[in-house]
Order: sequence, then C-alpha cells, then structure tokens
Amino acid sequence: MSVESFVALINKIKKDEGLMFKRNKEEACDFGQYDELWKVHKNSCKRIIRITSRYIVCIDRQNNIDWETTEEYDNSKSEEGRRANEKVLSQCLIAEHKPTAGLSESTILSFKTIIGEAIVNCLESNCEGSYEILRQADEFRLDRVVEKSRSWYLSYSVLISALLIVGVLVAARFANFSEETLWHLKIGAWASAGACLSIMLRSGRLQHASYAGRQLHFIESACRIFGGFISGQIVYLGIKSGVIFSSFVSGDNAPYVISFLALLAGASERFAPSIITKIEEAPSFQESAKDK
Repeated sequence: MSVESFVALINKIKKDEGLMFKRNKEEACDFGQYDELWKVHKNSCKRIIRITSRYIVCIDRQNNIDWETTEEYDNSKSEEGRRANEKVLSQCLIAEHKPTAGLSESTILSFKTIIGEAIVNCLESNCEGSYEILRQADEFRLDRVVEKSRSWYLSYSVLISALLIVGVLVAARFANFSEETLWHLKIGAWASAGACLSIMLRSGRLQHASYAGRQLHFIESACRIFGGFISGQIVYLGIKSGVIFSSFVSGDNAPYVISFLALLAGASERFAPSIITKIEEAPSFQESAKDK
C-alpha cells in the first residue's frame, strides 16, 4: 500500500468515526416532529429525557437539567396545580445540586436522568410519583459516592502499605542498617499490614463520601497506615522495656510474639476518628415539601 493510499484510508476512518459520533449524538437528541418547537434547546442538548408538544425535559452539555413548557401548558394549570408543581420542582432543583464530585460522567448522567424523570412526572401532574423518584435518585447517588469512596480508600491503603513493606524488605536486603533498626522497620511493616487488614475487613461498613476528594482519601489512608506503624513501635518498645507482655516473650518465640502483637497494634487504627466527610442521611423529599 502506498503512502497516499494509507493516508486516504486513515482520513476515511476518521471521517466515518466523526459521522458515527455525530449520528449517535443526534440520536440522543432527536427532536423529531418537535424540532421547530424546541429548536432553542437543540445546540445545548446532550440527552433528551422527554419531549412532547407541551414540554421538554433534557440534559445540557454541562450536565444540567433543562426544561421548558409552552404557554398553552402553563395556562391550562390551575393555581393549586401551579403551587404543587413549584414545590416538586424546587425539590428537584435541590436534588440536582447535591454533591456528586468523584463520580464518572456516565454515573452523573444517570443520576440527572432519574431526576429528569421526576420533573416529567411533575409536569404530568403525578407529584407523588415525583417524590418517590427523587428518593430513588438520592439513594442511587449515595450508593455511588460510597462505592467510589471505598474504592479510593482501599486502593490507597493497600498501595501505601505495600510500598512500605517492600521498602522494608529492600532495606533489610541491601541497606547497611543495624540489627535494632531492622527490627524497628520489620515491626513497623507488620503493624502497617495490620492497619491495612483492619481497613479491608471493615470496608463494607464505611459510609464516607467521594465528594470529600481524592486528596483527603489519600491523607486519611496514609495517616491510618502510618498510625499503625507508630502503634507497632509503641508495642515493641513496651515489650523491650518489660512494661507490657514481658511474660509472653521468651528467647525462642520472641520474633513471632512481637510480630503478632505488632499486627494487632496496627489494627487499632480503627479507633482513630475519620477526617473524611460522612454521607448525609437520605432525605424524605415529600415530608420536606409538606413542611414548606
């Protein structure tokens, strides 16, 4: 194949990909027979949730929910119906702006789509259905931010403890440390492993929020692993000084008993308070609206 043919083939592939992307985008925002009626939303639309001759509910390119109704639709509503709609729509606005930092774009789009369905139910005069959908939307959001938080927390904890343990092994093999210094490093490694194991065992009960940010998750993980390291040093010094557990340690079993106690000491990280934001309680949208 000549260079010119190869370049032509690449350009054709790029063109086909561009057409496919454009086609997928048009399918996601297919205004159909309402193209002229809602054309003002066409350039900013990212996903249509519902489109009719009376209203449109969509998600724009900034992942914000956008909706509009016709004048005829607004005039058909009674004063009581307007007040009911306003209550629901205000709850939808609050739900839409709940924190979602850390979540993927696809997850945020799914969350916004669920809220968009609540707006659709509101516009269809099904306020009870809107409140139920909002409740489900917030449960969906809370589940996702907790999952992401657990993922970051566990990943950083395992990574930091693994690096620390590998560093100790390398130091023991190549560095010219004294025997006492190596003992401190080994005990610290066991204690760090204990802290990491503790985090892993209780990870299923963690209720932290991903919108606290990656940096805070890293700091929390590092503090707990190094806190375990320090706890191991305290236990080791207590045993060596004869203050604690001296009756359990003899010449033969000393390395095993001290390592075991350091492992347990590292697990004490669970008693330290967390600095990561806890998720908020899932709100009852219907009760909060009734209070207004």
